[in-house]
Amino acid sequence: IAKYRATGRRVTGGIANAQAWFSLTYQ
Repeated sequence: IAKYRATGRRVTGGIANAQAWFSLTYQ
């Protein structure tokens, strides 16, 4: 999976993803 090859990008995307899911879940 190419996404897991870019570590820096994976971390940044993971944080953004977590925030997005938090917003959606606790909307």
